[in-house]
Amino acid sequence: MIQTILAVSVAGIAGTLLRFATGNWVNAHWPRHFYTATLAVNLVGCLIIGVLYGLFLTRPEVPIEIRAGLIVGFVGV
Repeated sequence: MIQTILAVSVAGIAGTLLRFATGNWVNAHWPRHFYTATLAVNLVGCLIIGVLYGLFLTRPEVPIEIRAGLIVGFVGV
């Protein structure tokens, strides 16, 4: 249980920093379209969650820590 919490926490930190960097990059290049970063990150995140979920259905041997870390932590935060 503690390993799953740690995996979600570490992946959540990485995902949050990546979303922050994406938002800053979009604001620097298109300041009038600040909402575009949120829309793009959410759409890409939904796509990644769907792909990962389908992959993990076909590969049940992947540990729960990795599954939770990627889907809940990295992409889902």
